[in-house]
Amino acid sequence: MVGEIKLLDIGCGNGRLIAAIPAVDYTGLDLSRQLLDHAKKLHPLYHFDYGSMLKLPYPDQSFDVVAAVASLQHIPSDVYRQAALQEMTRVLKPSGVLFMLNWNIPESYPVAGAGYDPGDYLVPWKNGQGQVLAKRYYHKFTFTELAELCKHAGLRVIKNELGEGNRNIVTVCQ
Repeated sequence: MVGEIKLLDIGCGNGRLIAAIPAVDYTGLDLSRQLLDHAKKLHPLYHFDYGSMLKLPYPDQSFDVVAAVASLQHIPSDVYRQAALQEMTRVLKPSGVLFMLNWNIPESYPVAGAGYDPGDYLVPWKNGQGQVLAKRYYHKFTFTELAELCKHAGLRVIKNELGEGNRNIVTVCQ
């Protein structure tokens, strides 16, 4: 199922975004080979690549839409987050749209500590029984920080607000 809009889903995981917007020319990118294998089985009509958002394996101005759903928040260091935004901008067509969702987690989680940026947290990753399996790095963005990152990457912020239920910050840029 291929549409005319070329969409890049950065940090695609199992391809969950396809269900929300199936009529596009979809490319998913992730650093987890296991998740990519699962995505390919679930969605055999779509294209999935292994790679990093810090060095996207695509030519300049390749995509109409770049989506980063709960992925930029896992990049440590403002320097790397800015590099990721620069890469997203590079592969976006001039009239293209960048769509991001970043978790709006409560500040009750433990701060990451020394050597981390302000706003960095280690969020417990639990199994179905509530047992903590690991602690995942997470950066809690402010609206101002997201707007500045986008502006520095040469993007114009169209929307930067809390989504439904206040669980995510929705950022749309062009």
